[in-house]
Amino acid sequence: MSAARDQVESWLARASSDEVELEEAIGDLDDYRDEVLREAKAEVVAWLAKKAREGEDIGVLASKVDRGAIRLFLDIDQ
Repeated sequence: MSAARDQVESWLARASSDEVELEEAIGDLDDYRDEVLREAKAEVVAWLAKKAREGEDIGVLASKVDRGAIRLFLDIDQ
């Protein structure tokens, strides 16, 4: 898991003494993360499809990814 998620989990644990409530909050946090990553993945796929239709060279796309112009989201449960 990510350091950010671990930190939020730690905050939730301190704020709640109810283990069931804590587990529900952690589950909600994971669901939110998955939703954001699914949306990001859909945007990346749409961008790549658009660039493919435009005949964009794979080297140009790789350069854009390398510079951070586009990020790939591969860690998604679907």
